[in-house]
Amino acid sequence: QWLRNNDGFFSEKVEIRHLDPADTKSPRGMFAKESFKEDETIMIIPSKCLLTTEEPRGTCKTAKALADHFRQGDKSFFKEYVDYVFDGTKRKNLPDRWSDEALEIMHAI
Repeated sequence: QWLRNNDGFFSEKVEIRHLDPADTKSPRGMFAKESFKEDETIMIIPSKCLLTTEEPRGTCKTAKALADHFRQGDKSFFKEYVDYVFDGTKRKNLPDRWSDEALEIMHAI
């Protein structure tokens, strides 16, 4: 809903779930619930909705930006996403492909 509230689009034909819905430890991903037509829009993510920084490559910039938004609390534009990532019952919401350094930054919060 947050994406839609910020001029983005997320097709109702897509769901975010575990690879194996019966196994909450299986990787999460995006899956089509039904077929798409050729050239059908699946997602539109406005640049204002991208969590980025101006730091150079190799510094875990996404992890640092996420940590900064966590510290901002209710003032953060990304509050809904940050709350989702840091929900204690869903600690596995962190991306599977993050570096060990990035994961250490997140787990330190």
